[in-house]
Amino acid sequence: MSYELYVYAATEDEPLVDEISALLEVAGWQWALVSDIETFNQTSDLSGATALGWDLADDIGDSVAEAVAEENPDLLSAPIELLSAVEIEVEFPFDPDPEVISELRESDIDAKLVTRVEEAVACYAFRVDGHVTETTVEFLWALASAVGVLTDGVLEDVEDNSLLDCTDNDD
Repeated sequence: MSYELYVYAATEDEPLVDEISALLEVAGWQWALVSDIETFNQTSDLSGATALGWDLADDIGDSVAEAVAEENPDLLSAPIELLSAVEIEVEFPFDPDPEVISELRESDIDAKLVTRVEEAVACYAFRVDGHVTETTVEFLWALASAVGVLTDGVLEDVEDNSLLDCTDNDD
């Protein structure tokens, strides 16, 4: 099973890790961005990376920080089950599929949001594969929402066939 969210961004500027971290912390999450899940190689580029997230209440930040700093997942003293792993891909420049746009236009989705998807310059894909837990889905949503807010994006929930305006304070 997999779960996916997409953010269609109005800007080509990739949000900074520190900016994302600040928004995730407000939502009760900490994270580390690694280019290789097997070696915990830290990166600052979202594309091709894996986000490792954990609930602030789990108090495992020091353990994760040490494992990532040393690029050695074996140093992780916390149970690996406390980490949520989300794969990230970035498509830039983004070229929307005309068939998808057509399907969105035929649905009951707000036409202004569909236009923003069509005019987006980048697309961020957030994906969880394998055993998907409720905690992982919560982290996935927090991460995608943070990127959406920072890029003035539109978030697509593929499962729900819905678009959310990340610039709308009510969402």
